[in-house]
Amino acid sequence: MVSDAKPAVIVTGDVHQCDSTVIREQRFYDGNETSAAKSYAEILGKYGLKGTLFYTGRCFRDEINDVQAVAGMEHIEIGGHTYNCYKPRIVYKVWRRLTGYTNGPRILQEWDIRRTLQAAQAAGIKITTWRNHAYVEDANTLDLLLKFGITHVSNEVGPYAGIKRKVIGDRDLISVGINVWPDHDHMVHGDLKLEAGVSRRLVRNRFPNNVFQPLDWLEQVVQDINVRLSQGRHAVLLVHPGCMMTLGGMWLFELLCQKIAHLPTAGISEIRSDEGPVSE
Repeated sequence: MVSDAKPAVIVTGDVHQCDSTVIREQRFYDGNETSAAKSYAEILGKYGLKGTLFYTGRCFRDEINDVQAVAGMEHIEIGGHTYNCYKPRIVYKVWRRLTGYTNGPRILQEWDIRRTLQAAQAAGIKITTWRNHAYVEDANTLDLLLKFGITHVSNEVGPYAGIKRKVIGDRDLISVGINVWPDHDHMVHGDLKLEAGVSRRLVRNRFPNNVFQPLDWLEQVVQDINVRLSQGRHAVLLVHPGCMMTLGGMWLFELLCQKIAHLPTAGISEIRSDEGPVSE
């Protein structure tokens, strides 16, 4: 286990089923995200680094060979990332219009979590960590995750996101917030252009709107890692295998791994302590 006395770099990535109608980045490279995740995991292993990959339930069902190849790597832990990225869309769109949340009513969320865990179990994978697609979490989410045995969740995003123990009734789980610039919202790739930072509004991501060229994003990430560790905090990254692939392969991710190879890393489920309040 990792304690607050020994801050670590926590590398995470989200992996989605093959469906370019949901994940637009998939239009910009050959192959699928599960195969990209396999390359990603191999690079982590090459540099002696640990990582956590959150897969949608459809990946466990439809792309099991690539997932099982990663699940067999000792330095990688597997988490859940909803079943189908909030499809069929019409159901979730109506719910969002009514409530402002995309993840659906409690009964639908419960089905989604159960179905994802069942798909993982059928593949021989036990899940105790979770990140909702698009970080969407409401009053029902944590209670349901606890019901299904999830111990760690990672839905908070921003420079002041930290490690928090969230108490629901007489139970609790650990929230591991992403506190280093995530690639999907802040790095030029696919459809995301440099000028997008001027006009867009980030909903659940508390970082500023900035968008960086890939190498500039890498510089920002390394800078943030050093700052977080110097503060005695864990540095929690979100680096998508799919986003990396839109750049023409995993070269940028390999550069990142080279730059952090000398630092301690951990999987999300290894985190067990509350960092306490983080000042904004």
